Amino acid sequence: MSPAVAAGDHVFTESITFTRRKPSRGDIVAFSTLGIRSLPQDTVYLKRVAGVPGEHIRISGGELYVDGIPVPMKNAFGQIAYEFPEQWSNLASNVELTVQPDEYYLLGDNSTNSFDSRSFGCVPRQNIQGRIYFCYWPLRRFGFVQ
Repeated sequence: MSPAVAAGDHVFTESITFTRRKPSRGDIVAFSTLGIRSLPQDTVYLKRVAGVPGEHIRISGGELYVDGIPVPMKNAFGQIAYEFPEQWSNLASNVELTVQPDEYYLLGDNSTNSFDSRSFGCVPRQNIQGRIYFCYWPLRRFGFVQ
């Protein structure tokens, strides 16, 4: 999730927000890999919500489209371009799908080096543990996560 959350960052995760509302686009979430076949089991990953239930998602030319409309995703360093990792060159360079009920499409901010929903598919709502909102270590990165 670099640059929003870098390797070695210590962050707070909270789950109270998702008792009042559903995860929404732009939230950085922690999720369990339990039951997601192509991922190591019983691990926690951090990714950004890009698609919510019922939305039609397309990634083409580095841009995210939701229901046919370009949706720029941003972090503290600016707009995120969704380029495909070089090792995926033999796969399709576009994604197109509809997010199913109770599932979420999650993407990493460092798209050329991110193992995310483009490869393992949508994540069930029950796997989402909470929202990442604050980095407390190292001190040079102390503050709210964007």
